[in-house]
Amino acid sequence: MPEATQYTFNHKELITLMVKAMGIHEGRWMLMVSYGMGPGNFGPSADQLAPGMIVAVTGLGIQREESGAPAAPEALVIDAAEVNPATSSTEPEQPSSQALPASPGPSSPPEPSRPARRVQRRRS
Repeated sequence: MPEATQYTFNHKELITLMVKAMGIHEGRWMLMVSYGMGPGNFGPSADQLAPGMIVAVTGLGIQREESGAPAAPEALVIDAAEVNPATSSTEPEQPSSQALPASPGPSSPPEPSRPARRVQRRRS
């Protein structure tokens, strides 16, 4: 089987990849494209030049849908909670309601995990 040399993604797949890469677990997100423009004179020969503009894609990103703004079309937006749900390891830990009470007496240091090593020092 030949090795793949190209992969293509639609805009929702790109948004999903970016949401997961950034560790985002909530909100509605859409694709953002940044453009750069450059003017110039273009044509097949010096006699046929005409003023024109080059438009280049300079960046891709994601943008969160703002609350209170008109909703973006569903075909252009993903919900981070659906495509990248939070797991217990990414959610902040809450203190347990079953916490043990503090011990009544003075505490002692924990036992060492290995026996102490004796070191002999020489005097010069």
